[in-house]
Amino acid sequence: PRSTLFPYTTLFRSKTQWASVMARAPVHLVKLDFRLEEESLATLLKEMDREINVEHQLLTGQEPRVVQQRHRDFFERGRVPVEAKNSLERLSQMESRFSMQHPVDSSLAEQLVHAKVAYASVSERLQSLRQLLEEIPEQWQEYRAKFSEVVGWMDSVDASLQGIMNEVSNAEQFETQKARFLEICRDVDRRREDMKKLVQMLDALVSRQADEEALREQDLLEELIQRYKNLVPTIEVTMIKTESFSKCYTYREDTQRLCRVRSEEHTSELQSHHDL
Repeated sequence: PRSTLFPYTTLFRSKTQWASVMARAPVHLVKLDFRLEEESLATLLKEMDREINVEHQLLTGQEPRVVQQRHRDFFERGRVPVEAKNSLERLSQMESRFSMQHPVDSSLAEQLVHAKVAYASVSERLQSLRQLLEEIPEQWQEYRAKFSEVVGWMDSVDASLQGIMNEVSNAEQFETQKARFLEICRDVDRRREDMKKLVQMLDALVSRQADEEALREQDLLEELIQRYKNLVPTIEVTMIKTESFSKCYTYREDTQRLCRVRSEEHTSELQSHHDL
């Protein structure tokens, strides 16, 4: 009886093994397809990451608008970011179908998590780069606005210095000019802080954009700093002079008033003698 049952047992076992092979074949093919798509996504992400690195390097030697144009061409109009997004969506769909058919097998779910993490990492770097590309022009505008503000103040100081050194007709006019000059000069300490801020702002910008334009801005700032250094002692000396000038104008008006009084008295005396 055992010899009779042996062929049937062997046949049943062979059928079971074959069924198992046939059941595993689709799973193997799905996993293989998933793996190929995963590798495709990894290649696309490497291209994106490489472009991000290149644009960061270009920012140290190119004008921001040139890098911005390149950025738009690659990330907004190029095929790679779109293909990477579509690839990740395909992986999600493949994993979803696989999980429904094989709920016990979580291998694709784990691989999908790794793929999403890699995609998110590149996306974060891309967002950081975009923010940087947007901030640099704004920071240049802020820097130039502050630079122009300081230049305007220095020009007003020069004009006030020239005005206060010119002779005016009376003490009242001089005191008006003096008050305007002193008001402008009260900003000396604050402008010193502005100069420090300009240096810090330009250092930060040059570290990201070391091109010819940035180097020209460095030269202009050095000239402005030197102008400020020359202006401060001139202001201090002029402030001392204004006190002397103020006394001179007052003395001149007092003298002129006294002379007029004496002249009027002398005229009155002559008129009195003439009447006698």
